[in-house]
Amino acid sequence: YSPPKPVKGKPAFKPLTGTPPACASQYTAQNYTATSSAAGAGGSNPPPVDSNALFAEYANNTPLNSPNNATILSPLSGQPSTRFELGPAALAGSDVANAAPQLVNGQWTVGITFTSSGSTKFDQFAQAQYHKITAIVLDAQVVNDPIIESTNYNGQAQISGLSQAQAQSLAIELQYGQLPVVLSQQSAQSVTPTLGANSLHAGLIAGIAGLILVMLYTILYYRGLGVVVVLGLATTGALLFALISYLGRSIGLTLDLSGVTGLIVSVGITVDSYIVYFERLKDEIRSGLSVRTSVDRGFSKAYKTVVVADSVSLIAAATLYLLSVGAVKGFAFFLGMSTVLDLITAYAFTRPLVILLGRNQRFTNARFIGIGRGLLSESKATA
Repeated sequence: YSPPKPVKGKPAFKPLTGTPPACASQYTAQNYTATSSAAGAGGSNPPPVDSNALFAEYANNTPLNSPNNATILSPLSGQPSTRFELGPAALAGSDVANAAPQLVNGQWTVGITFTSSGSTKFDQFAQAQYHKITAIVLDAQVVNDPIIESTNYNGQAQISGLSQAQAQSLAIELQYGQLPVVLSQQSAQSVTPTLGANSLHAGLIAGIAGLILVMLYTILYYRGLGVVVVLGLATTGALLFALISYLGRSIGLTLDLSGVTGLIVSVGITVDSYIVYFERLKDEIRSGLSVRTSVDRGFSKAYKTVVVADSVSLIAAATLYLLSVGAVKGFAFFLGMSTVLDLITAYAFTRPLVILLGRNQRFTNARFIGIGRGLLSESKATA
């Protein structure tokens, strides 16, 4: 019987503070035995269940909250309407050396190996409880109730009549159910939910500040080509924003602090691609070619280097994503996504824009911002 639900105006079910009600004589420990199964093979039929309604008045209890009780009432796991009246535990989890699921003659069982002291205890228990039900209790619930079918086990026992899932679950409960230590709380700390938001905000500000400094430096160093860097970074940023928004709606992707870190690192990778291209243009101009001729020829050579460099970053990001967990996985995902977009932007945006500007004579020879001056400034200084 399950304990009844409390009814308003009536007292709740009774706590078991002593000996529970007496049961009929056929259900006492001396007479409560199993019978041999007609199927043979050494099996047994479980004994009948006591239907004494008096037990329904008492709540479940455990050795932890009722350490002085000679008996406890514990429910069967998954079947709270079935409860066991149990005496003191004969063995503890520390008496089990090993437990593993086994397939024997097409039937799933759990093989148990006891420690030397556990073997002695279990044989003594088996001799006293032969052909009687025993209970395996974990977390105040009976997880299994096998029948003792021998008086001497020599350190090894086997629980049969299980499905594969039941055998695997019971083996884990027997092997690891009882922790070898007692857990106690040493400290507790509350963290405000705004802490993560503040860190994310600070990371975004740092990323934007670094991005502005990079843009200013490239404009001062490469003149008109620096504007190409600014436009390219803006294009990559717009594509990233669109992609992150889409993934956020479709699969619930969130931009956390580790993701922001990955995006900040990707800014350096993207700018490196521009620098590789621009330095290649300088080499072409030093060899005597015009700006108009160099922009197309230089890109075909520089893009191979960009692909190799970005492939290294992409492999590193993929490795981190597959082998790591938590925040590192988010960092790797956003870094890899930014690297792929860098390859696309370099070919589909940077190349045609630089070719277009290189063919514009007025823009190429402008006094300050001309891309010709940006490319020739270093070659003149080293001539």
